[in-house]
Amino acid sequence: MLNKDVLADAVSKGIIEPEQADALKQMEGSPAQHPELAQKAQLDAEDDEGFRFISGFNDIFLALGVVMVLYGMSFSGFGTGLTGHAITAVILWGLAEIFASWLKRSLPSMIVAGAFIYHILSLASFYLFGEEIFDIQTLSGWPSSNVYLPLFAIGIIAALVFYARFKLPFALFLTGLQIIALIVLKIAENLDEGSISFVILTLFMTGLALFVLAMWFDTSDRLRQTRLSDNAFWLHLLASPLIVHSIMWQSAIWIIGFDRANSLRDLEFIAPTLAGVVLVIFIVLMSIALIIDRRAMLVSSLLYVSLAVTYFITQQGNSLGAASFTPILIGAAIISLGVGWRPLRQFLFTILPLGSIEASLPPLKS
Repeated sequence: MLNKDVLADAVSKGIIEPEQADALKQMEGSPAQHPELAQKAQLDAEDDEGFRFISGFNDIFLALGVVMVLYGMSFSGFGTGLTGHAITAVILWGLAEIFASWLKRSLPSMIVAGAFIYHILSLASFYLFGEEIFDIQTLSGWPSSNVYLPLFAIGIIAALVFYARFKLPFALFLTGLQIIALIVLKIAENLDEGSISFVILTLFMTGLALFVLAMWFDTSDRLRQTRLSDNAFWLHLLASPLIVHSIMWQSAIWIIGFDRANSLRDLEFIAPTLAGVVLVIFIVLMSIALIIDRRAMLVSSLLYVSLAVTYFITQQGNSLGAASFTPILIGAAIISLGVGWRPLRQFLFTILPLGSIEASLPPLKS
């Protein structure tokens, strides 16, 4: 039986073309010979946003083993201290060679990658400051970007080296996460009412940069047959909350001012204008998500849509019913959108003048 991950890896490295990979899959057996495999292959092919996470229960089995080993090492104290972190990082790299390079198992590889970056950060913390990473705040207060800048720089380099060696898409997620953490620490040092719009703009531009990079991966693999698509998935997962939350919060500040927009509790009682703006923004984001065939933006904006719907229901004098009707309406909308995703994409592609852009987007599926 052909290994789908091996074929995808061969396509990503340019060894074979995507069409040749499809032909090899079709040669594996006809639907009459393997009807159950043909049905599974059809479902996989029709998945609009598939990514490699678990290829079988063995992934979960191996991941459980990795977690148990890491827990035992940490509980025994072997995985702490300068020597402990160094030895653990070496062991984790060896496990990555097994899971990510040899066996091509995504879930255990992701756990190993996360643990490896943590121990590299801890090792750097001991080398730079002589303290565990969570004890650094006792040296110069919290937060301090000057303290964390060299630390995260080492972590970012480690994540990029991990990605360069193993081509694990999750390593890009860890890279972006550290970049965002460093930016947040930097702008949090001088946070005040006068600079809140600058902070929001910074986060928005960071999210936009990640979104552009994700779209570059997406357009490089519009059929989503290689790991480039997985790279895009993890970057979209990082970019979407930054973009959505920045747009929503800045809209709230423009409409009702900073004093009423500085907490989620205040947003529960937003003005009708803001509630309407939230719904309009959601429609725009939904359109973008449909066009690029990515759902991360919709997930990130569900909180604000829920607040807007709750507001409109309470305005009808049914504050008690809002608690039950809102999740029902939002849940029904999510189900409807999930079921009608393809027809909605086809409708948008029909009415919008996408032009040459359409050739770079994931193709429509019937």
